[in-house]
Amino acid sequence: MKRHSEHIGKEFLASCTRTDTGLTLTWAGSGQGEVPQRLAELLARVNQDAVEAAAREVVVDLRAVEFMSSSCIKSLVSWITEVLTAPPDRRYAIRFVPSDVYHWQRRSLSVLALLGTGVVTVDAA
Repeated sequence: MKRHSEHIGKEFLASCTRTDTGLTLTWAGSGQGEVPQRLAELLARVNQDAVEAAAREVVVDLRAVEFMSSSCIKSLVSWITEVLTAPPDRRYAIRFVPSDVYHWQRRSLSVLALLGTGVVTVDAA
């Protein structure tokens, strides 16, 4: 498996691992300040990588994410919309793995799941 990690802000670390079925993103820290713009750029690269790899699924592990600003959530909405509106051969599933500690995740992710019906799922915390 190939793994790549990068800081996308002073307090936010993102890593990406290729798996047999697609990609796993593992995020940690607090998404605020300069993070939203860099997160949008990261998600554009993730989308490109997932399409090129013919990924069936991208897993987003949020268990170590303490906070995400509304601008970060907007970046997730844009990414989900991009996947939803792509031709069928360029779509993949997006699965979020939330924390049972950070209650904001459950509320925010339930809305994203509604937006991304047919593409987005949220694991039980």
